[in-house]
Amino acid sequence: MSRRPWWIEHWQTCGVSVTGPKHESEGLPNQDAWGRFSGQFGAGVVVSDGMGSKPHSDFGSKAACVAVAQAVRIWSKERAATDEHLLRLIHNLWNMKVQMFGTRACAATCLFALVLPSNQILLAQLGDGLALIHTKKRGIETITPDREGFANETTALGVASRVEEWQIQRFQASSSTMLMLATDGIADDIEDLPEFIHYLKKQFRSSSPQARVAHLRTFFQNWPRPYHSDDKTLAVMWTRGRR
Repeated sequence: MSRRPWWIEHWQTCGVSVTGPKHESEGLPNQDAWGRFSGQFGAGVVVSDGMGSKPHSDFGSKAACVAVAQAVRIWSKERAATDEHLLRLIHNLWNMKVQMFGTRACAATCLFALVLPSNQILLAQLGDGLALIHTKKRGIETITPDREGFANETTALGVASRVEEWQIQRFQASSSTMLMLATDGIADDIEDLPEFIHYLKKQFRSSSPQARVAHLRTFFQNWPRPYHSDDKTLAVMWTRGRR
């Protein structure tokens, strides 16, 4: 059994997903999902938000997280494979997983962050939400596009017809890197992004893994915003020391 590469130990991950008050009151499941994955290929996190108007969006979001983890493992074994190949593979795997219900019925956004053994970071987003990288030197950089059309319109797995609908960018990791993915239940309500990043870093420095998850879960269940009916999912990766 192979061991994880030593450099992965310099990264920590944290994630939490809570059901929004609206879905709780209606007896509906959480339509968000998140996951983490690691191996010789690297390490990453993924979040997905099932489109609320679709009957099996909760299944679609879970399938998206599994598809990303599986696609990365397959893609990493082919040296000539491009980032576009990875995105197309995610679509193909997701399509197979949701075929029992149909892709339109399972439509879900997909955001992921992948740290490669080369210290490069691949940050990708399809649909709404927020995907960003924060470093001491460069501050906050987000790949999230401006919304177009009506507020509730977005692209997603099961909706996108072109790989160009993805936002994807590579960065170089450093000793102060933090990666954050959030579904729109959080992203749309963040009023001060630098302050929110500072809050997260403070929690990560002062808490054990179990305590920080419990704290974030309580925080998002009591989200201090006037309109917080949506499900909320956050996944974060950060370096914990000089590499």
